[in-house]
Amino acid sequence: MFATLMLLRSSALAQSPPSAKALESRLYAPCCYNGTLDIHDSELARELRKEIDGRIARGDTVEVIQTDFVARYGEKVLAARSDRPARMTGTLVFLLMLVAAGGLALALRRWTRTEPSVARGEDQSALPAVQDELDARVDAELADLEG
Repeated sequence: MFATLMLLRSSALAQSPPSAKALESRLYAPCCYNGTLDIHDSELARELRKEIDGRIARGDTVEVIQTDFVARYGEKVLAARSDRPARMTGTLVFLLMLVAAGGLALALRRWTRTEPSVARGEDQSALPAVQDELDARVDAELADLEG
C-alpha cells in the first residue's frame, strides 16, 4: 500500500510544472507546519497542491500565489523566508577574504624586501669589517670560557 501511495505521489509530482514544485518546496503545510507542501501527505496539503497547480495553469505567478498564502496563513507558512541573510553572509566572507589577501600581500612584501641600506645604495664595504670584528669578539669570549 505504501508503495502504491509513493507511486501515485511521484506521478502527481511529475505532472506539476517546475514553478509549482519550487513554490511547494518553499511553503509549509499549514495543518501542522512540520513539512513543506511538496513532501507533506495530508488532505490539506494535497488540496493546496491542487490549488497551486490550478492557479499556475490559469496564469497566476508564483509570487502572487505565495503572497496569497501568506495573507491566508501568515508568515509562518513560509519555509524559505528570505535569502538576504545568505547573500549578506557571502558578501561578508568575500570582504574578509579580500582583507586577508591584502594583509598577506603586505606581509610577503615586507618579508621579501631587501636590506634598507642596500636599497638606498649605501656603501657596503664597511659591513665585512664590522662582521669580522664581531666574529673575533665571539671567538675570544668562547676561548675564555673553554679555558
